[in-house]
Amino acid sequence: MFLCQTSFAQWRLIMEMKITDEGSRLSGAEIKVLRDGKLVETVLSDAKGNADIPMDPGGIYIIEIGGNDGLVTKKLEINTKNV
Repeated sequence: MFLCQTSFAQWRLIMEMKITDEGSRLSGAEIKVLRDGKLVETVLSDAKGNADIPMDPGGIYIIEIGGNDGLVTKKLEINTKNV
């Protein structure tokens, strides 16, 4: 469903995602970003299926991908504490 890369820019983690459905890039996929259990942002993938998710240090993030247009929701947990 997705591929991701991470990169560091000083004190912020940026997760670069490519959202796909059976090999085809998926535009408009909904990505919810929760930090410590609270929704902080909702992002949509662009026309090429790309999305950037910024995360600050010191939190536990849940990234929820999909759930729209009949897609199954996928969840990732990312811990930025002690980074």
